Amino acid sequence: MEIPPALLSDDDVFNAVAETAAVARAAHLRQLRLLAEVLRRGLDTDTFQRLVRADPRDLKRWTAQVSLFLPSLSPTGQPLPPLHPVTGAVLEELSDGHLTALARAIALRLPEGSEEILVEAARSVEPKAVRQLADRIRDRAEQDRVDEVDEPAADPGDTLHLRDLPGGRLEFLRRTVRRDRGAVHRDARTALRTTAGRPA
Repeated sequence: MEIPPALLSDDDVFNAVAETAAVARAAHLRQLRLLAEVLRRGLDTDTFQRLVRADPRDLKRWTAQVSLFLPSLSPTGQPLPPLHPVTGAVLEELSDGHLTALARAIALRLPEGSEEILVEAARSVEPKAVRQLADRIRDRAEQDRVDEVDEPAADPGDTLHLRDLPGGRLEFLRRTVRRDRGAVHRDARTALRTTAGRPA
């Protein structure tokens, strides 16, 4: 028999909140797995939508989560891993909101390694923070691309080399050394620590 919240101690209230959140995550994952089976069998998705009383946009969002994060079967029945196994490996820890934020981030085509950073964040912060972190990674990557095009000729990271040419002439060669290589992920991890360190 469930104890009414008014009769719980302060610690028990928060324990119940955590338990309820875990149940909600498990229920969402179960629903995604059932939707995956509906899609695999070619069953009527309108019936699924009616039974769960979902809006069409909800069904579209869940279908995207199924295609990105759940394992599937090949036409010959062979099991296939998720398209994004980093997220797929921790589905039990992620809510619908977190999976939506991660699916959005994947659509942004972020630099390699970004998904690992975002999943790490999703396990400890709210979906809004994951979206903000993804945007920060995207903005930094775009800025790096601009810097590669517009890098000043006298960049302090440049090094000069001499090359002997026929006739006793010398040619100066400049080789650019990018000091910010890998800065996208360093910056993202800094943002992750900042985001995870503040109260949710």
